Amino acid sequence: MALGLNTLRAIQNGVDAQVPFKNSTKSIIGIKYDSKFPPDMGRLPMIYRDILTEQCKRGYVRYIIFSYNTPIAWALFGGKWEIPDVRYSKSTTHHQNSVGTATQNFDFYNKLGNMQ
Repeated sequence: MALGLNTLRAIQNGVDAQVPFKNSTKSIIGIKYDSKFPPDMGRLPMIYRDILTEQCKRGYVRYIIFSYNTPIAWALFGGKWEIPDVRYSKSTTHHQNSVGTATQNFDFYNKLGNMQ
C-alpha cells in the first residue's frame, strides 16, 4: 500500500529535523533517541542488532525510524544515516525506500505537490 503524501512529508521532516512522527496506523514511526540502551529490535538481523547496540552504548544514536517495530534507519550524531540492507515485506520495503529517498534528498517530499 502506497504511503500518502502526509506520511511522506512526516518522514521527510523526521529525517531532516529529527522530529518525532507516526502515521495513522503506526506502521512507521520516527523517534528521538537518547538512551545508551538499545531499543526493541523487532526483526532486525543479528549483525545489525550488534551494530545498533554498540552505537547506542557509545551514545552515537540520535534518531530511529521503525517499520512495524523494527528499526529500518537511524541517524548518528554528526548526521550520518545507517540504513541496513535488509528486505522484509512489501510494506516495509516501501518504508525503507521512502526513508532512503528522504535521507538523500533534503526537503524532497515537502516539495511534492507544490510544483507548478
